[in-house]
Amino acid sequence: MAKKSKQKSKNKKRPILIFLDILIVVCLVGAAYFFIEPKIRNHKQKKIETEVVAEVIAKFDSEEEPEKDEIEDIVSITVDPNANKVPGESYEDFGQGINPDEIVYDANGNVVIDFIGSLKIPVIDLITPIANDDSLIAIRYGVGHTPESDPIGEKGRALIFGHWFIDYGRVFNRLNEVKAGDEFTIDILENRTRYYYKVHKAEAIDESELYNRLYEEEPKVESEVLMITCIVRNNMWWDQTGRYLVYGELVDTKYIPPR
Repeated sequence: MAKKSKQKSKNKKRPILIFLDILIVVCLVGAAYFFIEPKIRNHKQKKIETEVVAEVIAKFDSEEEPEKDEIEDIVSITVDPNANKVPGESYEDFGQGINPDEIVYDANGNVVIDFIGSLKIPVIDLITPIANDDSLIAIRYGVGHTPESDPIGEKGRALIFGHWFIDYGRVFNRLNEVKAGDEFTIDILENRTRYYYKVHKAEAIDESELYNRLYEEEPKVESEVLMITCIVRNNMWWDQTGRYLVYGELVDTKYIPPR
């Protein structure tokens, strides 16, 4: 009788042990995914970003002046809108909502992103492509110029949004290191022009102050670029503590002829 009682006890414990084994495996797989998935996603994003900026630079440094009707003043790519999402990404739409008609799709349902040039900030070793919109999808692969803001290089304020990616130095991850007096350039393919900027202000603000900075405060210089990113402490994207803003004044322009 004692042997039968022990056998019954073992049989009762077995399902619990199996469940615990499964739970341990699930936890281990989940932990591995938590650490590995961001690296895989970042690698895919960075690969596309690197290819785009290389193509932008190649066009800007082309050796021959194409015929006027053949000028290619953008670099276009198509991407899966559901791929490579950035944790915590959200629109800075201030309650106005997003017009889905502004997103361009191809015949296969992929999103078309047009890149108009490149941004170079030497002090943080950054070269990244500039999209002609600041949608969530576009800024997974570079920075984006807000279409409703003023054009880059012209009078007024051009807004450029970029992510504070986890990968060190990627896009605006080091934007907080940029200070007044630093310089940066923007190359625009359409007119083969390089715009030279000097930072005249850099600040960290609370998220609630952003709308006022972007749309109510007037530029203090004739022509400027304002770069914006989230502030993410210790790479914890769920704990965004505000926004970091860098204001650059246009100080010079230069037409870059074909080399």
